[in-house]
Amino acid sequence: MKKDWMARRQTLPRLRTGTGWLPELRLCQEKNSMGFESWASMAMLGLIPSVLVALYTRCGKTWRLLSDWYVTTQERRTRANWHAEEKRELRSALRAEKAHVEQLQRKVEILLALLPVA
Repeated sequence: MKKDWMARRQTLPRLRTGTGWLPELRLCQEKNSMGFESWASMAMLGLIPSVLVALYTRCGKTWRLLSDWYVTTQERRTRANWHAEEKRELRSALRAEKAHVEQLQRKVEILLALLPVA
C-alpha cells in the first residue's frame, strides 16, 4: 500500500515553494478554488453589461432630448412661418391704406380747387 502511494505521488505534478515541495493535495485544492484571475474575469463579465446598460440609458436620454429639440424646432418654424405670413398681410394692408389715403388727398385737392376763392 505504501509503495502504491509513493508511486502515485511521484507521478503527480508538484509545486515548488521556498520551503520545499508541496504535496499533490494542495495543488488540487488550488486548482479547484477560484484564483484572482477567475474573480477578475467574473467581475469584468458583470461590469461589461452594466456599462452597456448605462450607455443605453444615456443614449435614450440623448434621443429624448433630440426628439424634444426637433419638436420644439418644428413648432418654432411653424410659428415663424405664421408670423411671416401675418407680416406680409399687414404690409399689403398698409400699402392699400396708403394708396387709399393718397386717393382721398387727391380728391380733397380737386374739391378745394373747385371751391370759389372768397
